Amino acid sequence: MQAERVRGETYGDGMWCLACGVPAAGKLCGPCACSLRPTPERLVDPGVLARSAFAHSGAAKQLVHNLKYRPIAGSEGLLAASIAPLVAGGSMLVPVPRAGARKWMSGVDPALRLATALSGIVGLPVSRALTAPLWWSRHAGAGRTGRGPVAFRARRGDTAGAVLVDDVITTGRTMESAIAALPVLPALVVTATSAGRMSIG
Repeated sequence: MQAERVRGETYGDGMWCLACGVPAAGKLCGPCACSLRPTPERLVDPGVLARSAFAHSGAAKQLVHNLKYRPIAGSEGLLAASIAPLVAGGSMLVPVPRAGARKWMSGVDPALRLATALSGIVGLPVSRALTAPLWWSRHAGAGRTGRGPVAFRARRGDTAGAVLVDDVITTGRTMESAIAALPVLPALVVTATSAGRMSIG
């Protein structure tokens, strides 16, 4: 693990591709940069606009994986910089928290890392307005009908104009639960990647 951390520090200096790990002059090697694909906006119940920087495939998928599971410096910065142009207005960034047990096991809360990096770019403060339950069944690979609601809870405080931040949106179930927990509808949802098919426009 110590060797992984040391090597991870060189990723942030542009010596290695942040996605695949091969030597690269910039943050991504040529093939990984070419694999990035835009993705359409979508609506999340009850009608909140969701914007994602990339489709959840290729290098973008690997960057999210690194953000969630590997201590590679720089992944969140690259993803946050890609999300920043999608943020319009808003009063605060609210990360969608990871299940408590998963955060304890991995030592990482990916949405918080992403929101913190995004805050440094767009200037909005990060508000940890949502708390997560200790555990919920893994949603990865499950269809919409196989994903139950998540019992997020909102801390006291004004969340008007909140921009919800997460690493990836797929069926929208987790995000719907986060939205339902807030006392008022958020202004916007932004994520690094989207694997969903619902689109608008």
